[in-house]
Amino acid sequence: MLKKAKNLIFKYRAYILGIFGLGLVWDIFFNQQISDLAVLILVILWILSIFSFRLEPKIGLILAALSYAVSFIFQFFNQEMIMEKGASWFFVFLLISLVQSFIKSE
Repeated sequence: MLKKAKNLIFKYRAYILGIFGLGLVWDIFFNQQISDLAVLILVILWILSIFSFRLEPKIGLILAALSYAVSFIFQFFNQEMIMEKGASWFFVFLLISLVQSFIKSE
């Protein structure tokens, strides 16, 4: 059962990453509400992408830096919701990258 799930994730990994990317852009720029379910689904998709593509922790750190840049830039345009979501995703990516680094160092 687990091997079948791994094969399924590996087979559709490009779609998983694409859905994650589109979902992230939607959540930051177009979703005007804070949705815990959307964040949870996107985090699960990101973790599946990490395992299926064997992504390095530095990719997550790059996404964290981009999220921080979005937050910083939109602060000047008084877009508080985008700024808050960018900052939230900064911490999510930072946390996942740190956990991934600890797991990789073992």
